[in-house]
Amino acid sequence: MKFSPESMPGISPGVTPVAPPPRLSAWIVVLLVLAYALPGILGHDPWKPDEPYTFGAVLDMLKSGDWVVPTVTGSPFVEKPPLFFWLASVTASLASPLLPLHDGARLASLLCLLASVGATAGAARLCWGDGAGALAALLFLSALGLEGHAQRLQVDLALLAGFSFALLGFAACIRDRRWGGVALGAGIGAGFLAKGVFAPAVIGVTALLLPLFFKQWRTRRYAMHLLEAFAIAAPALLIWPLALQARSETLFHEWLNNNFGRFNGYYLPGAVSEQGLWGASLAWVLFPLWVYAAAAIAIERRKGWLQPGMQIGFTMAFVAALVLAISASMRAIYVLPMIPPLALASVAALRRPDGVLEKTLAVASTAFAVAGAVLVWSAWAMLAIEGRIPKWLPFSGYLTAEFAMPISIVPVAAALALSAGFAALVVLRRRLAASGLAIWVGSIACVWGLAHTLWLPWLDDAKSYRTLFAELAQHLPPGTRCIVTAGVGESERAMIEYYADVMPRPRASNRQDDCPALLLQVRKYRDREPPKADVWQPVWRGARRGDVEEAFALYVRR
Repeated sequence: MKFSPESMPGISPGVTPVAPPPRLSAWIVVLLVLAYALPGILGHDPWKPDEPYTFGAVLDMLKSGDWVVPTVTGSPFVEKPPLFFWLASVTASLASPLLPLHDGARLASLLCLLASVGATAGAARLCWGDGAGALAALLFLSALGLEGHAQRLQVDLALLAGFSFALLGFAACIRDRRWGGVALGAGIGAGFLAKGVFAPAVIGVTALLLPLFFKQWRTRRYAMHLLEAFAIAAPALLIWPLALQARSETLFHEWLNNNFGRFNGYYLPGAVSEQGLWGASLAWVLFPLWVYAAAAIAIERRKGWLQPGMQIGFTMAFVAALVLAISASMRAIYVLPMIPPLALASVAALRRPDGVLEKTLAVASTAFAVAGAVLVWSAWAMLAIEGRIPKWLPFSGYLTAEFAMPISIVPVAAALALSAGFAALVVLRRRLAASGLAIWVGSIACVWGLAHTLWLPWLDDAKSYRTLFAELAQHLPPGTRCIVTAGVGESERAMIEYYADVMPRPRASNRQDDCPALLLQVRKYRDREPPKADVWQPVWRGARRGDVEEAFALYVRR
């Protein structure tokens, strides 16, 4: 069968059409997405490193109603624009009759993830045809480094959604959909309001490089789409920064320093890039996505560069990787925006029957899931029956060896469903397109889901600040409304406000005279220099169970 631009609706002349990729059952993809996305969203307190301070900003926004200047325990927090805080505040408010505020806020993360997967799947369907959306969705979820962030309160998930919508916009532009410029502009605006200038820079350079590299993009219609995208993005790029500047020139410049200073290296509070972190992050965060991307290049060779999916995907991924490589600040989570474009480009590697890559990945994934499931179920059974696990299990320093595991029907039923679902996926693998990829995503969802259903009380006991700061509150003088803190970070201060219902004030704020208590964060086995004994009296010391590093010491005025 011959394909031509005229025979495929919505394809502009000069754009090379492709045969549709093999279909993957929509029900299987939906179930895999839900199994991947839901465990870990509800049922636990905010966990470090990012959740406590992010939720602190949401909590302050709900209390103050100030949607311009995010704050954490009353102190301005303008490292990042407030889009994710806005969204989490809305979901927390709407869900508050049924869910705790922190669980309701975490629904924003679920929305961002589902929107990202959906937009990437839509872009793949436009570029590669029917059946490509399901493959792109699984490629998106296959990235090994995504799962640990996808169910957390993190502004990077809003950035991920911005990149995904921009990807959809580019695909719609090359297919000459009337809404292409709108989607592209919405992606630029969302990316900017999520984390600043990184998204507009990468997406903007991509928009300019596409017509420079590929002649299909050198059309008047594409130029009109770009103008429309700029008009859509402009309000998002201007309104909040102008509102922030009108509120405070100092805070506006602090925000600019966070954006440009972290990139150039003159403003790096705790965010210095370690040598080799960029390459290592790409290797593990994007595994096995980068393997599929390399396979797409090897399979398609020169003709692949005629396909919009590979043009858009590899151009955007290249620009993002280049920006991250020359940035002075680097964390593994910064790599997440490369997932949507690589997922789009890698669909080309799955347009043929399963090969060696798929079969190898299926075997390795099955072994990983079986080993992980046995470990999770065994540890859960030991804790439920004996209340302890052997010390040789690899949890020392993270989880306590002794814990009275409660047994609840809902988590156990969910864990059984996850285990049975993965077994069924393996049994049906011969009927699936891209069976290795499907089993890989299923193995990640299975192991993560088992840990965040069966182990959730155990994990929360080790990672939550609820019990610790509730105990602290019992040692505060009656009527205490504020507490001076020294060495206590934003995350811990936010949890003090949430659980102890007192307002922390950093020691450097010079607002101490009316606070009857002082809290020091110390190393567990090495004290910070104590305060003056004639002013402060020690009354309490505590730490989270299983935490070998962090402890707190409370003093009250004599």
